[in-house]
Amino acid sequence: MLSLGLKRASLRRSAPEDQGRRSVTRARAQVLFYQHDSQRDFEHLPLALRERTHRAMTNCRSPYFRPGLDICLPLPGGSRCRNVDSISMHRRWLASFKGSRKSSVVRSALARLHAPDRGIVVEFTDVTGRGAGFDYCGLMNTSYGLAPAGREPATHRFMEELSAGCIPVPAYEARDRHVPLPFAGLIDWAPCTQIVTSVEDVASFIDASRRETDQRLVACKAIYETHFADKRRLGDTVLAAVGAVL
Repeated sequence: MLSLGLKRASLRRSAPEDQGRRSVTRARAQVLFYQHDSQRDFEHLPLALRERTHRAMTNCRSPYFRPGLDICLPLPGGSRCRNVDSISMHRRWLASFKGSRKSSVVRSALARLHAPDRGIVVEFTDVTGRGAGFDYCGLMNTSYGLAPAGREPATHRFMEELSAGCIPVPAYEARDRHVPLPFAGLIDWAPCTQIVTSVEDVASFIDASRRETDQRLVACKAIYETHFADKRRLGDTVLAAVGAVL
């Protein structure tokens, strides 16, 4: 869905030179270069062309991502839980996560927060995707949806939680503290969420007053409704992000 939006943005300027994995488009002496997360094709471009190239990617780690030149995309992840009331401010859980460890130090550390009696559930699944006793969709009825990094900072869970009416909490390794959130510069994420890099930071962030949590819920819902709720709004967001760097 995101790649279609970017190709549409490119086609409005000129026809792509390559319809394969990448799309290189000339526009106003600049180039929009679309790739998912591979660096090799980009490095093979002449230096002069690289300096006029704007990339859209989901793995926005430095030094690959260049602020002001590239666009940081979210991984697609609409809610698969149709029974979750994404509008209600009254959530069943305070914070939750259910997923695999993926050899992730960040994910494993979250186990220290597990305290169902305090409204916090952290449950790991096995290789089949099954966990112990908590229903995945039931855990989406939460104020804070923990979105720890996996193989890279971005996860599908971030957008899934946003679409379910949660406050997504991106938990990254310390080295990734400056990785931008999706469409950074275009979307002001500060009223909704922030990147955390330790279990202590997660605990501090979710230990907010009811008023502050409600304000974050409202801000996150506004971001979702404005930028991600359907293909048209997502397309408008992509085009605005492209226009901002060209």
